Amino acid sequence: MNKILLIVAMIIGVSVVTCPKKEDHKEKLMEEVNTLLDSELTKKMDTDEAKALAILGSAFGSSVVSYMMDGRLSVDNYFVCSVGKLTFDGETTIVSVGAFNHIFTDVSNRIRKAIEEMEQSGL
Repeated sequence: MNKILLIVAMIIGVSVVTCPKKEDHKEKLMEEVNTLLDSELTKKMDTDEAKALAILGSAFGSSVVSYMMDGRLSVDNYFVCSVGKLTFDGETTIVSVGAFNHIFTDVSNRIRKAIEEMEQSGL
């Protein structure tokens, strides 16, 4: 019984020490957004000039997203894990979960779906 309690205490201790901070969540989200911007902007570009403009657009877009995320990203720390939330127009959405020095997110899939819906609706 004591061995089990010791193992549980060690796991909890490690999870507390390795719980990701707000900066970690922001970094992971920005990585996801940058990858998505790069792929989506260069997907339909066929000339070198268009690809160069897409890269500039991606850099501009990522700086805008970073600025917006600074004020809208909040991270709740539950000691053993942390939860990242973004607030837009008064609506808060969970965008990331962190534990054991890893951040799990599904943001790129959500953005891809939104882009597909916009393309289908003709925007």
